[in-house]
Amino acid sequence: MEIWIYEYQASWPSDFEAIKSELAFDLALGQATYLTIEHVGSTAVPGLIGKNVIDILIVIPSADFHAGVLTRFKEALMCGEKQGGYYYLGNGGVQGRWSFKLHPCEPGLARVERHVYVAAEGSMPHRNYLALRDTLRVEPGLRDEYGAVKLEASVGEYDNVMQYATKKNGIVRKILRKAGWSEEEVDEKEAQAVKDWPRGLEI
Repeated sequence: MEIWIYEYQASWPSDFEAIKSELAFDLALGQATYLTIEHVGSTAVPGLIGKNVIDILIVIPSADFHAGVLTRFKEALMCGEKQGGYYYLGNGGVQGRWSFKLHPCEPGLARVERHVYVAAEGSMPHRNYLALRDTLRVEPGLRDEYGAVKLEASVGEYDNVMQYATKKNGIVRKILRKAGWSEEEVDEKEAQAVKDWPRGLEI
């Protein structure tokens, strides 16, 4: 696979808001309750280059992160009236989250590409997404440094996106340390990456 990196697009925040509204409708219809729907990833940081993919994090209570609730999210995201068409990717290469992606759209039907993740409040994935986003929003030097690393890492062919993500570990560690994380916390976060993904689709 190839990684394509784009200049920051002013449409990304409004793309997220439109997707969020439709997600909220479908989740309510499917009785899949949640705490917040967050815009995360590079498209959530003004001025940062990134893949033209809207990353969305749905935060649920920690007590709800179990197979029974996962079934509700699968039904809401696969069969929703406003969106629908998602398929389940297990943990998507990171332990402690549920990962969903849209099926390719029909010819002539334009849909903004997006990834939807579900994670428990206070979990490592939840904390990681918000720490990266919020730190990069207020640290333009780190934002630009991160962008340069992303651009360099995008060169080449990969078997899966986790190989690309691993190349960013150094700068991600630097950002999380700036956010106040300890070395031990960053080590724990890195250990949650599933190195042989996508062979395993664990919850």
